[in-house]
Amino acid sequence: EAYITPQTLATMAYHGYLEKEGIPGYSTFASEFIQGKITGEKVVEAAVKGCLLSDKYGVASHSDYSEDVEQQIRSLVQMNR
Repeated sequence: EAYITPQTLATMAYHGYLEKEGIPGYSTFASEFIQGKITGEKVVEAAVKGCLLSDKYGVASHSDYSEDVEQQIRSLVQMNR
C-alpha cells in the first residue's frame, strides 16, 4: 500500500498485524508502548519491512506521519485500558 492512514496503521499494529516484524499485539502492545519500547516510528518501520506500507513516495520516512501514528496509538491504548 502506498498510503495507509495513521489511524488504520495504529489499529492494525494493535491488532497484531505486525507480529512477524517484532511488534506484539493487544495487551503486550499497550504495555510496551507505555514503557517506550514501541513508538510510532518503530510501527512505521515494521509496516514497511512487512510490506504493509510502501515508502515509494516518502510517506513512511516523513516524521509527521510517524508522529501521527504515535498519536493514534496513544489514543488507542488509552481507550483500551
